[in-house]
Amino acid sequence: MPMVDQQDRHFIDVPDRPPKSKFISGSRTAAAGSGTQAVTGAGFLPTAIFLFMTLDGQVQAAWGFSDSLDAAGSVEQTTSATGITAFNSPGFRLNDNLGNSMEAAIARTSDGCNLVWLKGGAGMLATWLILFLG
Repeated sequence: MPMVDQQDRHFIDVPDRPPKSKFISGSRTAAAGSGTQAVTGAGFLPTAIFLFMTLDGQVQAAWGFSDSLDAAGSVEQTTSATGITAFNSPGFRLNDNLGNSMEAAIARTSDGCNLVWLKGGAGMLATWLILFLG
């Protein structure tokens, strides 16, 4: 059902159904390292993905998003002097400032997404929470 924005007179398409959403959590071990991790169970093709990730034993986290075009961006909070770092690639990255890191690119699937991991150095345990919206 279209609605009219009275200020700009633009039509906004409002779906007749409520939006879908699903939280899924998981982790990736340093031993599993690089490779693809399927995240399934959303029950729909996501139009947006929000991810929160932490590394075991580290005081840091990453927040980010991916959209229906698989464009993504994230922000990494580290313990380094730089503090907050923007990471403009199709995924999420955390590192311990000693050359060990875990990085994941995101690719949407019909039931969730694939996380394509790249381990730097010895890697470490990455724990994540994903919110799928559809």
